[in-house]
Amino acid sequence: GRARVVFARQTAMYLMRVIYGLTLTEIAAYFGRDRSTVSYACQRIENLRDDPCFDHQLTQLEGLLRSAAEIGLVL
Repeated sequence: GRARVVFARQTAMYLMRVIYGLTLTEIAAYFGRDRSTVSYACQRIENLRDDPCFDHQLTQLEGLLRSAAEIGLVL
């Protein structure tokens, strides 16, 4: 439902910040949200990294995105 969509969006915002180094303002514009919403999303995902399982999954996703960026597949 809606909670899954929100969580996926928050995760995407976090990854855009961490992997691509975009500003909160740039990410907010991309998603049509306020920069404070992006800040909250990044903080929330960062806090969830205390869970080893979630941290492992996110680390795997970060690796895939970094690899894709290196060969020019995204952004």
